[in-house]
Amino acid sequence: MLRLFAIFVVSSIFIIGFVVVIPFMLSQNLFAVVKGNCPNINFLWEHTFEHRRFAELSPCVVLEGVINNDPKISDEGDGDFKFDVTPDKGFEDLKNPSNGKGMVIEIICWTKPSADRISKFGNYCEGVDAKSHFPALKYNDHVRITGKWVQDKGYPKADHAQWNEIHPVEKIEKLK
Repeated sequence: MLRLFAIFVVSSIFIIGFVVVIPFMLSQNLFAVVKGNCPNINFLWEHTFEHRRFAELSPCVVLEGVINNDPKISDEGDGDFKFDVTPDKGFEDLKNPSNGKGMVIEIICWTKPSADRISKFGNYCEGVDAKSHFPALKYNDHVRITGKWVQDKGYPKADHAQWNEIHPVEKIEKLK
């Protein structure tokens, strides 16, 4: 009888542990995410091109890492300044399996959107002065980025990889 009870208890613990742990392992480790301070994020979000294509993972997070490509104006015509960051240890959980080159970072409205974008979507960058709020950035800079953590869910095509991004960026600091 005692043996049956012990088997029941051990089996129950195993089943409960299996049910609780498996979904956690498949999801991102939200406990490792460092929350930031983003007083302007709602303003920036409203000026982010087609922000409905993103799933918000957190309204304001911090990422530290190294820029692993040459930052440049996005070739999509949206005016965003774009680059990738290899996260430092402890910040890797912001990525997902689709983040092949690292975390995608986009500073909105770095330049004026293309005439095609403005005629189709209006001047969504009006009132945003991104260049004056961020340091000059280059390949291999070690940075701390604060902004909205999102998953890109379908742009430019619905079947593209759904990587994670910091988009829009609220603040960037260069680290030593």
